[in-house]
Amino acid sequence: MTETGQSSSLDRVCRISINPGRSSSLWWDSARARVDAPAALGPMLELLGQSELLVTAAEAKAIREWAGTVTGWNDAEPPIIIESAGR
Repeated sequence: MTETGQSSSLDRVCRISINPGRSSSLWWDSARARVDAPAALGPMLELLGQSELLVTAAEAKAIREWAGTVTGWNDAEPPIIIESAGR
């Protein structure tokens, strides 16, 4: 929160979900094999893990930056969707 009581952009909540249209497992297998995954993404990377996460905007930014470095990432059909949770 800022001094005025307003939420800053870093306080904003973002939703990360599995893209149902992305059927390739290359990115998921590659992401699970990496030891440098952002901690906030861990529950989704677990086998049979969560299909949706709520994270801060800062965590979402770190996840997106990391996700793009993983083998199999495709900007046209990303394996995860990151969007504002509307809070």
